Amino acid sequence: MTINNLVLIGNLVEAPVVEVTNSGSARASFRLASTERRFDAASDTWQDGESVFIQVTCWRRLAQNVGNSLDKGDRVIVSGRLRQWVAEKDGVRRTVHEIEADAVGPDLQRTMVKVARARKANPAVDSASAADQPPTGEHFPAADRPAFAVDADEEVAAFEATSVPLVEAGV
Repeated sequence: MTINNLVLIGNLVEAPVVEVTNSGSARASFRLASTERRFDAASDTWQDGESVFIQVTCWRRLAQNVGNSLDKGDRVIVSGRLRQWVAEKDGVRRTVHEIEADAVGPDLQRTMVKVARARKANPAVDSASAADQPPTGEHFPAADRPAFAVDADEEVAAFEATSVPLVEAGV
């Protein structure tokens, strides 16, 4: 069986839209613009080429994390499967292409991030001290789980406060 896996690097054209399906699964979708750049030796400058716009769909935990982490304009690397189907609108049939993402991450060549991940509970922690701590990540019962909440907001804010702005090198 052949699967059309691909990796695409580009910028989010819009903020991700996160929805919960009827079955209870989270789905995030966003459009990605990937523009080819070539170095023109004659003019000693970088030239923009064709832009490719493609819809990206993420599911479950990846969808939640994309919704919490990314915004319009962010540069990302998307890895996933290319999907195609035919849609009809106003009597016009169109072929639709999208990437069903397996992984989405920031392009660290253009930005800095602080990784925040859900930690597993430590069974050695005394239950009294655990009661003083709010539950994180995986440990919320489904009914009490906040909708797409990130537990590391304070860490990210502290990281942003100490971040040094990067100077664009014109590349």
